[in-house]
Amino acid sequence: LLEALRASRGKGLEGERGGGGPGRVALVGTGPGDPELLTLKAVRAIEAADLVLYDRLVSNEVLDLVADGARLLYVGKTAGYHSRTQEEIHELLLSFAEVGANVVRLKGGDPLVFGRGGEEMDFLQQQGIKVEVIPGNYLCFRNCS
Repeated sequence: LLEALRASRGKGLEGERGGGGPGRVALVGTGPGDPELLTLKAVRAIEAADLVLYDRLVSNEVLDLVADGARLLYVGKTAGYHSRTQEEIHELLLSFAEVGANVVRLKGGDPLVFGRGGEEMDFLQQQGIKVEVIPGNYLCFRNCS
């Protein structure tokens, strides 16, 4: 994936961004899953992403907002099955951010509630990666669709 992302950028992410510095990671909550309930900030982050790592609670309708040229990578977990370990998720986020990618970590609900987003944020910040947290929208309490 890393090589494919570099190749799709021509000279590589470093040359395109000018400074060759690290990219950024946005931890984005999708709230109850309806794309119409996402914040504008969440939609902008999703649309600008080079790579989106998403969990099992993210709806297909939200994934439809990802730009055509972006890469999608499922990193969801269910009881008894983890597609990736948490350490692998950390390393994926770090590796892509280090080459200058705009990475979005999409989480159902809120990224810091029940979702290990705080752990991901701490890990990345310790590595010098800028992390933005975009909370999920919880204005909907029942019959949200």
